[in-house]
Amino acid sequence: MRNTNKSISMVGIISTLVCGACGQSVDSLSTDNLSNELGRRHGAMAGSVAVDSSAADARWSDDTDRNDRGDKRKKRRNGGSGGAGGSGSPTAGSGGGGTSAPEMPEPEEPQPPAGTPYRPAPGTSWQIQLTGDIDTSLDAKVYDLDLFETSTADIAQLHAAGRKVICYFDTAYESYRPDSKQLEPYRGNPIKGWPGQYWIDIRVPAVVDIMTARIELAKTKGCDAVDADDVDSRTNNPGFPITATDQRDFVTKLSAAAHARGLGFGLKNALEDLASLMSVIDFSVNEECFQYDECDLLEPMIAAGKAVFQIEYASGSLQSRASEVCSQANALGFDTIIKRLDLDAARLSCR
Repeated sequence: MRNTNKSISMVGIISTLVCGACGQSVDSLSTDNLSNELGRRHGAMAGSVAVDSSAADARWSDDTDRNDRGDKRKKRRNGGSGGAGGSGSPTAGSGGGGTSAPEMPEPEEPQPPAGTPYRPAPGTSWQIQLTGDIDTSLDAKVYDLDLFETSTADIAQLHAAGRKVICYFDTAYESYRPDSKQLEPYRGNPIKGWPGQYWIDIRVPAVVDIMTARIELAKTKGCDAVDADDVDSRTNNPGFPITATDQRDFVTKLSAAAHARGLGFGLKNALEDLASLMSVIDFSVNEECFQYDECDLLEPMIAAGKAVFQIEYASGSLQSRASEVCSQANALGFDTIIKRLDLDAARLSCR
């Protein structure tokens, strides 16, 4: 069973240790004091740019089943203990959580008008944690957390410390979610490697309504933006004849629902559609573009002044993986972090 007993772990002062292998810094957290995170700045608004989608479309034009890739990218899942990294602060010596002081200061960002969807700029530090007790001691301006399992009080505490909160939810069927019964009639093929999860028919208006209700929940809880996972069914094996138009329409409807509620909307993976959706998304959350040699497709986001929250996964040392990708990530302007597959608190930030 997933850990549903989340709590805010307000742990303390940061001592910076430098990773000799990669030049990145890792924070080792103590329980003595709460690090001061007040006064963090809000995300800047930036315009979108028109880009040609032909390069991205060409990579997936043969409709090759990319389900094996999708399996590797679905990291936070039911059935996990959730406590692997959440019982205490990870240590630098084990390649665990913590982040360096940024190599450059985060951009000076004017506060947007009330009700403006959150649009983080490149250079915004971030953390994603979907299992274990939430570790709020990291030097991260943005936290990406599970919509259902993160309480309103948790979000309020993060806001009080000057953080922004992106709320994660999966657009696939997951048997343990509170609204899963509503999605049962629209289930398709199982998602390979993840028992209890199924692709859903995103063409059905009722599915959009259920996802819109989740976005409304995000607004009610105080989330600043949403991170909707598994919006790339057409390049997997969903069991439905999902076209490029179907997928783009689905994402556009979710984005419109978020924007209507004053929330930002991030595109999760789905790089085959990024160029076509640039005007409706506020940031990107990407898994393993370096692993799959497709980071060039994300460059228009940086040109448009929109953050690329990028994750590379490490099976061994976080520092070792950082030494392989961080210099490239920083040169591209991505906000890359190195994580474990279960998305616990452990984290190493490239900058």
